[in-house]
Amino acid sequence: MSVVYDRYAEKMKPLHDLLTANKMNFAQFIRTVNFVRDMTQEQLNEYIDAYTKGEFTDHGWYWWLKFD
Repeated sequence: MSVVYDRYAEKMKPLHDLLTANKMNFAQFIRTVNFVRDMTQEQLNEYIDAYTKGEFTDHGWYWWLKFD
């Protein structure tokens, strides 16, 4: 049996891995990309700063899973 190289599967693997690791579907991914694309660098920096200060700790589907 020969091994078949699938270039398409290789191209799609990074996105499949990202979606799986972040428990996202493709529609959520597109909404996120569009959200980030529309913001300025200053807004992004403000969101990152707020994140580092714990602003978004209780957001997301897993927020109730505290692994202390």
